[in-house]
Amino acid sequence: MVERPRILGVDEFALKRFHRYGTVLVDIETHRVIDILVDCSGDAFAAWLMVHPGAEVICRDRGLTASEVLPDKDEGPLTLRNRERHAAVHTLMERGVGLTAIMRELRLDPKTVRLFMRAVTVERILTHGPVGGHVFGAVSLTL
Repeated sequence: MVERPRILGVDEFALKRFHRYGTVLVDIETHRVIDILVDCSGDAFAAWLMVHPGAEVICRDRGLTASEVLPDKDEGPLTLRNRERHAAVHTLMERGVGLTAIMRELRLDPKTVRLFMRAVTVERILTHGPVGGHVFGAVSLTL
């Protein structure tokens, strides 16, 4: 029988590098693997959650697969600030304002402005962070 952890960690991994991917489910409190799904789709994860209810918190790497099946949650202040900054930078870019003027107007570092300028959508920043790595997040479930 599969355990029902209070805090569930979810991450994708390669079953066969560049060809097949699966999902590993981990009990974060005990650091033990709970289950391995040979499919990394959101549907497979949703089906697993239906059969194994009880997780209060789900930690994920913000990959879209897991987030597709998780309930909406309130965004934190950092996420809201990043959304506002992205919108402001792109509004100024559409008006033809350059990097230096955007930096002055928004009082941001040049690296920060470039980050927002390069990101077509804010989700790219929220998902991958400034250097393309994963940004880990936890979603609290209220069921």
